[in-house]
Amino acid sequence: MLANAKKILIETESTETLIVRLAGSYRSNNSYCELCDCESEMHDLNSSVSLTGRGARDLLREIELGLLHTVQTSEGHLLLCGNSLRATPVSSSSEE
Repeated sequence: MLANAKKILIETESTETLIVRLAGSYRSNNSYCELCDCESEMHDLNSSVSLTGRGARDLLREIELGLLHTVQTSEGHLLLCGNSLRATPVSSSSEE
């Protein structure tokens, strides 16, 4: 029986999708921006990255340079002003 045995090769392919949703992600709140002197949509850092296509490090650098307006919540979360996100052009460092 072993001499007549045939090998059968079975290949399978599978995919897996993992969706991670972070609390507060893709949400915005209207809040007062002191630097704009008006109400503005405020976005968390993750949402700002998704909305602008810029990296988190680039956004943090622009915050440090005073190009982007921010507020800090009582829980310590950093929110970025939507007006300043739209008004600030993409810097050359983020295009590299």
